[in-house]
Amino acid sequence: IRRCITLDMWLVDGRIAHNYADACRLLKELEKLDLAKGTLLYIPGWNAPYDTLMPAWEPAEGLGGRQGFRELIELSKLLGAIVMPHMNFCGYDKASGLLENWEEIFTGSRWSGMGSLGCPQYPIEYMQIDHPRWMALFDSYFDKTVGEFGLESVFLDQCGNAFDSPKGDLVAATRGILERIHRKFPDLLIGAEVLSEHIVDHVPLIQATWLM
Repeated sequence: IRRCITLDMWLVDGRIAHNYADACRLLKELEKLDLAKGTLLYIPGWNAPYDTLMPAWEPAEGLGGRQGFRELIELSKLLGAIVMPHMNFCGYDKASGLLENWEEIFTGSRWSGMGSLGCPQYPIEYMQIDHPRWMALFDSYFDKTVGEFGLESVFLDQCGNAFDSPKGDLVAATRGILERIHRKFPDLLIGAEVLSEHIVDHVPLIQATWLM
């Protein structure tokens, strides 16, 4: 990786800033400048308005659908770039309706209110990530998208977190989900935030803003 570019796509306020075709045009412009090869293109908001519809990690019709996303991934591989979609392995958007009786596997911890720099945020409910119901829901989207499109990289938001939970050991559960991902996709490059001892042997790329 020689350089990293962040391309915000579907913003937290619901506006579409860029779509998959825009990302393709960016890669083509970088290729003209001999800058595409080795570029990591990190795309928050690639599946829905940022921090919503979690964990439905799949291409969005509003951004170009599955075909548009496929063209982006294929182009990136052709040019030697790597596309890194933003995901969150423990956060649930309760407004999505994806999980019945979600409160049963809710850890009791959540993120809500105003983010840093006064940026409005959608509430995130943190789930028991080693619970069979959560694992089945997460895997149904994660595995399908990574496998179908042959993703080379993903970003797992808040991966180094170790917040207190009355419902299990989050550190052990995090290591468990990382090990499962590596077994299924051994060549997948995982990026994350929050530099923590329990993830450093699983996550080679830390885009860190804070330490724990």
